[in-house]
Amino acid sequence: MATFPSKDSYFDSGSLAKPPRFMPENFPLWKSRMELFFAGADPQIPYFIEHGPHVPTSIIPSIAATNNTPAVQERSFVKLVANWSDEDRRLVKIDTKARSLIAMSIPDEVFHSISKLKSDKEIWDTLCLQYEDVKSTSLALTSDPTQPSNPVSTVLTRKITPCVLKCQRT
Repeated sequence: MATFPSKDSYFDSGSLAKPPRFMPENFPLWKSRMELFFAGADPQIPYFIEHGPHVPTSIIPSIAATNNTPAVQERSFVKLVANWSDEDRRLVKIDTKARSLIAMSIPDEVFHSISKLKSDKEIWDTLCLQYEDVKSTSLALTSDPTQPSNPVSTVLTRKITPCVLKCQRT
């Protein structure tokens, strides 16, 4: 006779209308389910999760130099909300939707750690940094740091380098 999954496992997996429940003990599975859920909710969410939110901007074109004036390079600036196009509004809503979907899937104690973050990408990256490879990190911390194959340096390099690069850009 076939056995059916428990009622709780259905809630953990989510549905078309409800995101999967956050599972810190099995973050890779939750992350994979959330990525599928994002793509189903809006096909553009995965792009914004990876590249950051849409920021409506306008471009001031470059001006060629003349005999009396120097050249002015092209510049861009952030548009005022009143000047957003319908497309700008639609794209900004995608980030809001993604943040909402993540917030609905995580418990209060995790939400407090990400509530001040401004974009879906920041939230997603923070969750990945906090919960991804928890097992390998704890294993790495118990290994001998004098060994050349110490996984701590690998984990730290992989996790800290993007943060350092991001800080250097700002």
